[in-house]
Amino acid sequence: MPNYIYFQHDQKRLFDRFPADSGIIGVSDWREYNGNPHKLLNILSEYKRPVPASSCPRLFISHRQVDDHYALRIAQLAAHCKFEFWVDVLDPSLRSLDGNRNYTKEEISVLTACIIEMALINCTHVITIMSPNTRGSLWVPYEYGRITGASGDYDNACAWRHPSLLKEDLPEYMDLGIVTSSEAGIKHWLNAEYSSWIKKGSIGICNAVWNHGDQQELPD
Repeated sequence: MPNYIYFQHDQKRLFDRFPADSGIIGVSDWREYNGNPHKLLNILSEYKRPVPASSCPRLFISHRQVDDHYALRIAQLAAHCKFEFWVDVLDPSLRSLDGNRNYTKEEISVLTACIIEMALINCTHVITIMSPNTRGSLWVPYEYGRITGASGDYDNACAWRHPSLLKEDLPEYMDLGIVTSSEAGIKHWLNAEYSSWIKKGSIGICNAVWNHGDQQELPD
């Protein structure tokens, strides 16, 4: 599912954006339960995130909405390091729900969770953006744990710490993964993980591209 290939299908209906033959984890349930988002969410949340053979490393970028600019910069770094990525602000499925009158407010909330779950079960790595804005977020710790929890492998997890935060400000469980406060640290982690992925013989046909302009560098 290179860079969530549904970028090529953003004019289609929401539940047709994942081609049936795409190899995307959860695609059959996504298409089957399009009329029952609560059922779909329950099913997707039970997936144990198996990594498909010959897949590409794919980074889930976890952040609060106010930190979108940091997320986009990290997505750019990921693509430069040959990682596919998922970041919510570039997801056309999420954008299609904004102000959509075909769904109730509750349905939009559940469908948003479904879209995020689809991303989580199809990503191999996670990076969390820890800034002064992160406090109180329920999604950020869930997303971090969702990707690390199934395997118990924290090599695939990283936290970027905003320079205004002390390391002690981060949750203790993040010490199990990589913690960095610099772009150099993020790139070092991504490059090391990409090399590890190659050694496992897991690399398939990847689509690590960036077409969204040069983003402002992270503060240091």
